[in-house]
Amino acid sequence: MGAYSGTILDQFDPTGIVASLESMLNKHYDYSTEERDALRHYIGMQAIADQYGTTIAGGLGKIWEGPEGGRTENKQIQREVDLINNMKALEDYSKGNILEINVDTNRFDETILDSLLKEITIPPKYVPKKKKKKGYF
Repeated sequence: MGAYSGTILDQFDPTGIVASLESMLNKHYDYSTEERDALRHYIGMQAIADQYGTTIAGGLGKIWEGPEGGRTENKQIQREVDLINNMKALEDYSKGNILEINVDTNRFDETILDSLLKEITIPPKYVPKKKKKKGYF
């Protein structure tokens, strides 16, 4: 434990970790929404594991994604991809493959993130379900 000590990801609250990570990814990197989502799940899960351990982090990830079913096909695929990235992050963390953050800049090396994006699963573009128009015609 302690890989993220002294960084913006060193927080007690898991939602704070994810919010800080999302803000950093939006502010400093030019990735698509889907790529940022994949990175957020992977890095966030490692940061939560660093704070609470892999068992609790894994449980929190499953709870956050919710149970199967009751979703559109697109949202179900999104859920499955998120869980895959969470699991990969925890497996890598358990093996000591922890994504390092620069403590001085609170940023990740972009070449490392680019490489990571080749190893994790990028979710499909979210397509909201079209609502039927109300009216007579």
